[in-house]
Amino acid sequence: AENLMELLLMIDAAKRASAYKVIAVIPYFGWARQDRKDRPRVSIGAKLVANLLVSAGVDRIITMDLHADQIQGFFDVPLDHIYASRIFVPYIESLGLENLSVATPDIGGAKRANSYASYFNAPLVICHKHRNKPNEVAKMIAIGEVKDRNIILLDDMIDTGGTITKAANMFMEMGARSVRAVTTHPVLSGKAYENLKESQLAEVIVTDTIPLRTDKDTSKITVLSTADVFADVIERVHNYKEISTDTLAGNLAVPSLEYDGYASFFSGLLEVTHTRAVDDGLGERIEEYVMSWLGDHALDGFDDYSADGYRRTYLGRSPETGWEAI
Repeated sequence: AENLMELLLMIDAAKRASAYKVIAVIPYFGWARQDRKDRPRVSIGAKLVANLLVSAGVDRIITMDLHADQIQGFFDVPLDHIYASRIFVPYIESLGLENLSVATPDIGGAKRANSYASYFNAPLVICHKHRNKPNEVAKMIAIGEVKDRNIILLDDMIDTGGTITKAANMFMEMGARSVRAVTTHPVLSGKAYENLKESQLAEVIVTDTIPLRTDKDTSKITVLSTADVFADVIERVHNYKEISTDTLAGNLAVPSLEYDGYASFFSGLLEVTHTRAVDDGLGERIEEYVMSWLGDHALDGFDDYSADGYRRTYLGRSPETGWEAI
């Protein structure tokens, strides 16, 4: 609450000082778990915080691994949602684990875990948990391949550590070789540090979106830096560069289309714009943008970045055969 209030005051101060734009970089977006009314007479905290930020005058938000993707829709300003998978994947690969299984401690994280499982070509393990009260798991069962597997347990945050540690202990009892937790935000409230230390987790891999306490035992915790990722996104926003194609998304990696795929897409775009919008000049303007994009990305075998060069290379057309024929 103190950090949020300080952020709101800084945004207000910047706007009153005639700042052109105010971009808030929020590595960990608090109150994200209050994203819906799960029972009567409760607030939607995530929406309230979004409204506070927009009302204070923020023009853009940059954040990492929201608790739920739909929170992006709570904002009436652009929001850049960065995924920590681009940090975690290289580290997991460096471990060289065999017989890997990817697990999620609850149904809500199944999509995230499935993305990792698909990337590593590993089985998916899903846990179902039942809570009697908040932050306390009463019962948990696992579905998937666990015995003799090295388990990567994925979640967006660790709060008290109850869910993660209960899942890890259950996997080891089921015959797993090892269990490692991979979570973006180390909230670590209450007895979380003690719970992690006493659990059968081999390692807890987190990012530095929230600093760890220095007076606690962190021997099991590996912290990966998000500095380079945020610096890259900030630079791209400042220089009006695209972000999405360079940022690992919810399906873990943006597919790298073959050049034939680009050619097919742009040939269709050019044909449509030239036949339907040539009268008002819109087609030509779109074409100029497309050609500029193609030039920046230097497609293989495409050494003439003009419109005529593109058509000769990929559409097989020339002024003699006609540009606008379909």
